[in-house]
Amino acid sequence: MYGLIHEDGNNLEEVIQMEEVCLNYIKEHISNVQKAYYEFFYNKPIYIDGIGKDEFRSYINSIKDAIENHDSSKFTDLEFYGYRREYNPTEYERKQMENDPDFKALIDEEYDKAWEHHLMNNDHHPKFWKVKDGVYSENNEPKNMSLGAIIHMICDWEAMSMYYGTNTLDWYLNNAKEEKSDMTEETRNIVEQILRQIHGDFDKK
Repeated sequence: MYGLIHEDGNNLEEVIQMEEVCLNYIKEHISNVQKAYYEFFYNKPIYIDGIGKDEFRSYINSIKDAIENHDSSKFTDLEFYGYRREYNPTEYERKQMENDPDFKALIDEEYDKAWEHHLMNNDHHPKFWKVKDGVYSENNEPKNMSLGAIIHMICDWEAMSMYYGTNTLDWYLNNAKEEKSDMTEETRNIVEQILRQIHGDFDKK
């Protein structure tokens, strides 16, 4: 099997290598999400206006299974292969995308379908809360995210910061324009209350 060439010109050995790279990234990200959950939320005092300590604790406990199974949809064929070819293309795929607009359009279409499937099936993304009548559109008005989804989302952000060696608060303040635009004012208020307690007051940044 190794070293064989697909009819489309892809080297099977490199395809397998790139799939392993993609798979390892997903697994590392899931592990980091779980680390963030236990480091920042599990048995940690977080206070939200209008939400009692016991109620907040119930939200933390309610998402434990979701945290343990974070991004499980990325293991489906639709998402895995769409993400893999977008972010971890083989040399052949990379060259084809550079030289063949139709091939690039195909890869982009696969990724768009993978991303839409992901956001439609994972409520820790703000765009999930802009789905109306089973259809996502940037023009849809966002709904308030549940507190459990907000906590899960922040764990996701913290995991990305672990991977890239960045600071979640700095990213939120300076680079999260799209995420903010996808959230209601109430959701943003809760997000910012939590980030203040994890990373310190915004006014000090």
